[in-house]
Order: sequence, then C-alpha cells, then structure tokens
Amino acid sequence: MINTRTLTLTAFLLVSAASLSWLTATKTEMRVPFSNINTRAWEDAQAQASEEDKLMFVDFDADYCATCRRMDKTTYMDATLADFIRQKVVALRVNVQDFDGVEWSQKYNVEVLPTMLVLNSKGEVVDRLIGYQSAAVLLQKLQSYSAPPAPPKVEIVAPLATDAPLEPSRSTVAPPSPPKPDSASHLPLQLFEISVQRAPRQGFTLQ
Repeated sequence: MINTRTLTLTAFLLVSAASLSWLTATKTEMRVPFSNINTRAWEDAQAQASEEDKLMFVDFDADYCATCRRMDKTTYMDATLADFIRQKVVALRVNVQDFDGVEWSQKYNVEVLPTMLVLNSKGEVVDRLIGYQSAAVLLQKLQSYSAPPAPPKVEIVAPLATDAPLEPSRSTVAPPSPPKPDSASHLPLQLFEISVQRAPRQGFTLQ
C-alpha cells in the first residue's frame, strides 16, 4: 500500500517537472531565432533581407567560447530583443569550427569570439561588435541601424522685403542752364533792299 508521504513526493516531482518544462518552453520561445549557417542559408538570408528591407545580424560562435554561452543564457534570452529581431532582423549563427564557418570567418576577418556583424539590406557591413554585448546595448545598436534615415532639413528663408519706390530727388543744386544761343546765328532776319539804277554811261551798280 502506498503511503501518503510517497504520494506527496510523487506529486511534488510531477509539478516540478511540469514547471521546469514550462519555463524551458517559455525561454526557448523568447530566444533570438538564429538560423545555422551554410552557403544556402547565407544566400537565403541575404535575399530575405533585401526583399523585406531588413538588417542581417551574424553571430560568429564556437562550442568552446565561454562568452558565447553566457550571451546565450542572458542576452539572447531577452524577450524585447528577440521580438525586435523577429520583426526587423534576419539572424544567422556561424560556427567557426564548421567547414562553412571557417570560410565565412576568413571572408570577414573574424579573429576574436564572439564577433557579431550587422549588415544592411544590401549586404554591406555597417557595424562590428566584439566581446560580450548586453541585450540593452545590442537592441539599441540594431534599432539605430534599422531606423529610416532622417529627412534632409529644409531651411526656410524669409521672403525679401519689397523695395520701396524711389522718392523724387530733392537736390538743391539748380539744373544746368541751357546753352546760350549764338548771337550771330540768331540775329533777326533783316531784309536789304537792293535797288538797281542805271547810271548814265557807267553800267550797273549795287547799293
């Protein structure tokens, strides 16, 4: 016959196992959704990032990397970071111990673990992060690169004031007097009477 103590212990173990299973499932759901790298996965990730205008986040990792395991248990378990990456980022994990991982780590000159690369939708590296990164720091970095560029500032220039009409000149200087007419050329026309008389025996004379 099973005693009460045995039943109580069995029930406690079942509840503990259920709680642990729920916590594990919850953490797995919140974890950053990495895709393991190979050549096809990289090409697919680039195509997805380009088509959906997303960032690429590449985490270079190794089984022996203690800092990488620490980030797995802290940074990559952050719910806010995981949710942002699902919506705005295509995340890849590269194991540098694999054949494909060696190729990609050499291509991007990865010499320290962990190394994380942020690439834009065109496949261009916009940032390189080395060493442990907290969830808050990593989220801030990704948000800054995924934000649309700020529109150019438009400088508003005040309209120029309309020029006032010019006032008539009030100069006290008298205008120059017109030139005096030439007295010789403006004398009144005088008529001279010419009489012709015949002088006896002397021809014509003029008076």
